[in-house]
Amino acid sequence: MDNYEQAITVIENSSAKYLKEQLQYRASTALVFPGIDAVQKNLKQDELLINYASNSTPWNSVMTISSSELDGVLLFPDDLSNQFSYNAVSEFTRLTGMHRGISLLFQEESVTEIGQMSFDDIINYYRLLLISKTNPEQLYKTGRYLYDYFIAPLESQISGHKNLTIIPDGILAFLPFETLIMPDGRYLVEE
Repeated sequence: MDNYEQAITVIENSSAKYLKEQLQYRASTALVFPGIDAVQKNLKQDELLINYASNSTPWNSVMTISSSELDGVLLFPDDLSNQFSYNAVSEFTRLTGMHRGISLLFQEESVTEIGQMSFDDIINYYRLLLISKTNPEQLYKTGRYLYDYFIAPLESQISGHKNLTIIPDGILAFLPFETLIMPDGRYLVEE
């Protein structure tokens, strides 16, 4: 994937078309991505756009756009899901049950097999940890894993930019990126 401008244009046009269809937009003007040049022209020197695109492939793409550069990275969900132990999966199941409107009082047979957490499960688990505040150690670890997965591969592109605009896709719209924990223990928003 060496042609980042083309990739961004395709992703944004696809998103615009989908939004138009969802809104049943019927005006005569087209809803299209204005082009990377127009976006870059409007960015200040200290601004960086980070565009996450999750899709049905076994990887997620991330595009960074500054006033002068375009770059991209592929992220593999297994790199993240492999970080979670059986205990984390078990706790996710417990927290999910606590936040549902219906509680199971008894169960005749407990044959639930706990496997590896999906990408969506990990995002939901982190949100549940933030809400419940019951396990600060796991919250810290998960915040670090998510930082290492979503932000660390972009550190060289982020360097020198104080204003980040994160454009999430899919489940990532529910991830509070500002709470991800950097290697020095601070939240991303503190940087």
